[in-house]
Amino acid sequence: MKKQFVALAVAGAIAAPAMAQNAQLYGTFAITANQGDSATAKVTSVNSDEFQTSNLGIKVSEDLGGGMGAYVQLEGNMESSEGTAFGFDRQAHVGLKGGFGDIRVGLASTALDSVRGHGGSGLNIFDDQAISVGGKKTGTTRYSAPSFNGVNLTFSTTSANDGAENTVTATNAGSTEATLSTTIAGVEIALGSGKGQVSNARATTNVVNVGFSVAGAAVQLQSIRNDENSTDKNWFSAGVIYPLGNGLTATVNYKTYDTTGANSDYKQMGVALSKALSKRTSIHAGYRSRDLDGTGNDLDLTAVGITHSF
Repeated sequence: MKKQFVALAVAGAIAAPAMAQNAQLYGTFAITANQGDSATAKVTSVNSDEFQTSNLGIKVSEDLGGGMGAYVQLEGNMESSEGTAFGFDRQAHVGLKGGFGDIRVGLASTALDSVRGHGGSGLNIFDDQAISVGGKKTGTTRYSAPSFNGVNLTFSTTSANDGAENTVTATNAGSTEATLSTTIAGVEIALGSGKGQVSNARATTNVVNVGFSVAGAAVQLQSIRNDENSTDKNWFSAGVIYPLGNGLTATVNYKTYDTTGANSDYKQMGVALSKALSKRTSIHAGYRSRDLDGTGNDLDLTAVGITHSF
């Protein structure tokens, strides 16, 4: 649960009257012990991002009256195993919201990024999808329209430079993206498409995400097609989340990856078991087996971890 603070605690960092503002400090601390086993090596490590990414953020909001509000959000990754942070590299934007919808400008999640993560943890066991369009990018303007008859639309545009240079870079690719999400007969459907430019190459990414419930289990399906400079990359993920009772949740995930060019296709199966110790703290154990086509260097990963959100 996000803690509420009077904005006087951060008055020196915000340029607006403190009495009209609220500030929320939030974050997730996650740490995981892993053992990776391949044909060539066995490696044990401790990090913070197998089950959930560690992050720390603050969101300052102000009621402008008439149903309108303004906000600033700052959020950064953390490496919990080392106690280090990486600055506000996830979110750093200002926004306005009201009856017209929500608009934000700065370093922000693009429209496609929200659809890509729409499926939740059932699709994100040891997730490593690296798509060209979509993500959290600088120079982003994102608009989310008010929900209309259960249909939600989001649009975003991202500049093709980092604000200091006039050249396209791989990490700050210009893009235009649009997404739609709705629920039909209990089935959640999210669609997204984006076009952009990465290192002077055109890139297109399309995402389809479907979620529904069967016998108490949440089933999630996702397809991602990425085309960059005539190189096609295709991911398909299927995940099932099933509550076992007494705070236990089981997750099973299957993923395939197919690409033209380099021989790096794979099939992957992951299973995880989570136990909620409280509303904010959970422990996890998981196993992933990845079969790399053609290389013979398959990779198995076993991990245990703990996460705490506030």
